[in-house]
Amino acid sequence: MLGHEQLHFDITELFACKLRQRICKSKKSRHLSKKFKAGHESVFKELAVFHYTYDNKTNFLRNMSSQLEWHICVQNKFNELAKFKSVN
Repeated sequence: MLGHEQLHFDITELFACKLRQRICKSKKSRHLSKKFKAGHESVFKELAVFHYTYDNKTNFLRNMSSQLEWHICVQNKFNELAKFKSVN
């Protein structure tokens, strides 16, 4: 059970990395605040869908093979966004 919940935490951190990536790629402009808000909302919608899909595909940890696949998937995505990971 803890592994399933830990992956929820990891997924949230993964999407924080995505948000950091979008911020870093944003060009400075007078409308940066609006762009940030739109990007923030978009990432949080993606996050909600990702959590929902994860729970359904793993059947809330009942499907162990799917749980392992999701773990590998999230780790691969972390590797892609490694430079945007939190340092704390």
